Amino acid sequence: MSQATTRKERKAVYEAVLRVVDAQTSPEQAPGIRRTTITRLLTPPEGPHDLDDVRSAIRAARENDELLSWPDHAGRRRYSLADVEKLRRVAEWEGEREHPRPAVVGWANRMVAEVSD
Repeated sequence: MSQATTRKERKAVYEAVLRVVDAQTSPEQAPGIRRTTITRLLTPPEGPHDLDDVRSAIRAARENDELLSWPDHAGRRRYSLADVEKLRRVAEWEGEREHPRPAVVGWANRMVAEVSD
């Protein structure tokens, strides 16, 4: 059962999710983070938040178009912030692969255009 019962607590978890995604997709790292990494970093023993609350915050961030997901080369979902620079990195990262997937590059470029508007 969810422990984040107040709006303030839900907002804190939501913002923590966005901070983790931002930090874990820095230029030194891959441009997307897996959900399992987000939850591992934010729930015990590493983090202070309830798993259901973190999952709810990820879902809310996606619904609010602040967090976008895309499939990596292994078919796993990766999450990136809806930020022009972060999305450009997705397109570049995929484009530099030995076998780039035009669908992912195209999606990232469309998202850059949408976020830029």
